[in-house]
Amino acid sequence: MKNKALELDRDRKKSLIDGLIAYIDDEWDQEIGLLKAELLLDFLTDHMGKELYNRGVEDSRQFLMKRMEDTELDMDQLKI
Repeated sequence: MKNKALELDRDRKKSLIDGLIAYIDDEWDQEIGLLKAELLLDFLTDHMGKELYNRGVEDSRQFLMKRMEDTELDMDQLKI
């Protein structure tokens, strides 16, 4: 999985682009077109996607480690 680019399926990418267009229009009172929104999304996924993905992996690892610790404690309590 190393160095794999973040890929979005066509429907998800369109939804995110539409969201960017709406956000920029609502929050910044700026209208941007489809091409600019797509370029912005590509920039964000290229520059932030791996960091956000890795954060999710680390958060999942921490969660699972805690669950394993809890399970180990539960198993110890079952001993006679």
